[in-house]
Amino acid sequence: STGRAGVENEIQNDLERQSTSGSLSIIGTAECSHQEFVGTILGRTRRKGSLMYVTEVAVQTDRRRSGTGKMLLRGVDRIARTRNVETVFLHVDVNNQAAHAMYEGAGYTIMDRTDPIYAQFTASLNLHDGATHGRRHYLMAKDTTTTTTEWC
Repeated sequence: STGRAGVENEIQNDLERQSTSGSLSIIGTAECSHQEFVGTILGRTRRKGSLMYVTEVAVQTDRRRSGTGKMLLRGVDRIARTRNVETVFLHVDVNNQAAHAMYEGAGYTIMDRTDPIYAQFTASLNLHDGATHGRRHYLMAKDTTTTTTEWC
C-alpha cells in the first residue's frame, strides 16, 4: 500500500508530465478538506474522517478540456482511498456544463436538494440557491466504497 506522501508524489509527477512547455509548471489544482462537515447534520451522522469535500478544482484556462481536470479527480480518488474516505462531495455551478459532465464521468451524482441533510450542508457553505450573486449549485457526491476509483 502506498503511503500518503507516496500518493501525493505520484499526483505531482502526473501533473508535471502533463506540461508540454519543457519546463515544470502548475497547470491545475484540486483542493480537498473535511472541515466543511463540522457542525452539520451530515458531519454528525457519519464516521469521522469518512467524508471529504472538494473545495475547488481549477485548471489553467488554456489547458481546459485536455484531460487535466480528469487527472486531478483521479488524484482526489487516490487521496480518498488512502484516507479511507467513504464519500466525496463537491458543489458545481448549474451553468458549468463542462464541469458537471466531467464530474458525472468521474462517478459523481447530483444529490436531492430537497433532502434536509443535504440542503442544510449546502446552506452551511453559503452555496444555497441565490446566496452567491444569484448563482445556483448542484451538490454532487461519489460513494468511494462502491465505485471504482480508476476511471477514464
